[in-house]
Amino acid sequence: MEKYFDAFLYVANWGTRKLQFSLPETLLSEEAADPYEAGDAACFRDRGGDLIFTFYSEEEGGGGWEEGEGVLGGILPVRDELARGGLRALYLGWLLGLEQGEHDDDEQEPPVPPGLGDLSPALEAFAEFLRIDDDLLDAAAEASAPLEDARADRSELTAWVASLPDDEKDDLLVRSMEGAPHVEAELCARFAATRASDAGRADSPRRMVGELRLAAEARAEKRRQAAARRAAAEKARREKKAALAREKHLDSLEGKEGELRDEVHSLIATRLPKNYDQAIEHLKDLRDLAGRHGGEKSFAGLIAALREAHARKPRFLERLDAVDGTVEDLVATTRRVIADATAFDEKHRNRDFQYDWEAYKTVEDNFKRLLDAGKLVEVMQLAVELMRLGSLQVEASDVGMMMEELEDCLCVAIEAVVDSGLPAEDVVLWGNRMKGADRVQCICEDALAEMQRRFKPT
Repeated sequence: MEKYFDAFLYVANWGTRKLQFSLPETLLSEEAADPYEAGDAACFRDRGGDLIFTFYSEEEGGGGWEEGEGVLGGILPVRDELARGGLRALYLGWLLGLEQGEHDDDEQEPPVPPGLGDLSPALEAFAEFLRIDDDLLDAAAEASAPLEDARADRSELTAWVASLPDDEKDDLLVRSMEGAPHVEAELCARFAATRASDAGRADSPRRMVGELRLAAEARAEKRRQAAARRAAAEKARREKKAALAREKHLDSLEGKEGELRDEVHSLIATRLPKNYDQAIEHLKDLRDLAGRHGGEKSFAGLIAALREAHARKPRFLERLDAVDGTVEDLVATTRRVIADATAFDEKHRNRDFQYDWEAYKTVEDNFKRLLDAGKLVEVMQLAVELMRLGSLQVEASDVGMMMEELEDCLCVAIEAVVDSGLPAEDVVLWGNRMKGADRVQCICEDALAEMQRRFKPT
């Protein structure tokens, strides 16, 4: 950066992100940049007439794969804005420092540049790369004038140029004719600095760091409550739609109970898992039809007969709990099936050993059944247990062939938690438990990282 390059980007999978820009001091002076320094998060140093700006973001809980290729290209126009005297990137760096604890609550914010509420694509990429909190940025933007209001018209530019000494104007013209770099940018930067100085003399009120924190927290809480209301409304809509569809389906089966019973026996006789699933669906229909007409006793007799006739088919009996067992039975069955799915022989460690993929499918189906019964908490607990045992199995295997089935099960739980309307703190706590239970630190990493980012408290 001191000798050769104008921009530098660094990412690491343990959570470190670093971005640097180098600019001639004739384009952006130390005096203009100084109010926006924020400890290690945003700082600059002078190297032979150039200022090297460093933005540093550190986030615990890394471990996911990081791709840096192509990222810098989307951020690079930020340097051009800085070269023309735009200070939005420096203010965003100061916000990054606020987020990372570099400022005390009784400190005053630096001058707020215009246009924070309407960032360019490059500045959005800049803020996203540095993981600047959206609620904090929105709170800060409340005091930022629209960018259109800050643009100078031709008369203002003409008056400013006229105020320059003649020898300076002559020098600028000659340098431009000689092809000297940065002349246009230097003029724009000087003009922007003059306007910023005039705005500073207007003594516009500045907020304290503590005020910004509180404003961001209020925004985050308002957003969480709105998300919870939307999730609850969507859940109610889906449940009503499902209930209507269920009633319509049962109406179509009236008078066909005998055919359904025959089909159940035929499907079970095949001993195929997918047919077991279809038999269970028919049994659910028979159960609900019996409930319509007071035939619960007859249905209970059917279930008892099936249990007795197929006592040597554990996978079918596990599925049968979803029809006539209590929620406690289904939880116990799921815990037992998790143990079956994740079992392995220590003698086969680091080999391509066989695993019970059918048991994994049963776990996935049982998670969905428990969620249908409104038992989200139980699914969250079982998911942590599955992550612990499943990741141990992946660690012990040669190539982790069971990863796909394991993630299919866990993503059912993750999606349910995301859509549940739970407080953000509870979601993040559960996500931390899930990541803590993962022995290989790569299972459902993208889904968990997105969930943590979305619900991260301010």
